[in-house]
Amino acid sequence: MSHCRPWLSFLWHFNPLLGGGATLFIGTLLIWELQKNDSFSTEVSIGVVFAGSVAIGAALTPKEDLVDAFFGKFEPISGFTFVIGVLTVCTDCLLHLSIQERFDLKLVFA
Repeated sequence: MSHCRPWLSFLWHFNPLLGGGATLFIGTLLIWELQKNDSFSTEVSIGVVFAGSVAIGAALTPKEDLVDAFFGKFEPISGFTFVIGVLTVCTDCLLHLSIQERFDLKLVFA
């Protein structure tokens, strides 16, 4: 779920997955309409809808919920959870490197 999606659920006090699904569907329709009616590229359409949804979410979400929506809850993690996270990232990087030629993907290491 995108970071900008849960604002509907906070506003109307219901399950964040339903709010995320509803705003994702609305965003998809908006992107589709932008591309159908205008000469915008896909990237521009997605950027406009994403920036707009972040702005609307920030304006409508109460401050304490906004911090949780954007950053999550800051809780200490166990050593096991940290190791699982590092292994997951390493696995993702290795998979990406192994398939990048087939999909013309580039991974940039700074």
